[in-house]
Amino acid sequence: MTRRSFTFRVHDEKAALVRRAGDLAAGAGARFVGDDAAGSFSHRGVTGEYLVAGDLVTVKVDKPLGIPWGPVERALDQFFEPEGGR
Repeated sequence: MTRRSFTFRVHDEKAALVRRAGDLAAGAGARFVGDDAAGSFSHRGVTGEYLVAGDLVTVKVDKPLGIPWGPVERALDQFFEPEGGR
């Protein structure tokens, strides 16, 4: 497993982001548990956790060596893009 951390600045209501993340996870068959302060997720061997501090969200992702980082980074960027990105 390899781990990376990503930090994103958010401007919207944190509860709305959590709802959107939960909806996306459910639609993809992923596991998502959390609230507007912290949580965790997993899907197809990729696991992670997030922590909210003010207007910053730090996401730590663990993935198997055989899965490239590109798709993981793109998924995170696409999710947070409306928020202003990294």
